[in-house]
Amino acid sequence: EVKTAEAPNALPEARVDHHKQRRLTALAAQAVRRYKLQNKPIRFDVIAVNLPPDAEPLIRHYEAAFDSHV
Repeated sequence: EVKTAEAPNALPEARVDHHKQRRLTALAAQAVRRYKLQNKPIRFDVIAVNLPPDAEPLIRHYEAAFDSHV
């Protein structure tokens, strides 16, 4: 999941809350069933990008940001 914000001190990654995590996990479960990927590892990463108007972008990558039970 990629989230962005223009404010340099904002935390766009905070918008990947429990509700969003449940939705992403449910969609992944559908894909696992549809494409027969039951034995494949699944990882949910979050990319947070701050795009301040007069500065370089700040990018943070959270690997395995939340657990899934797909």
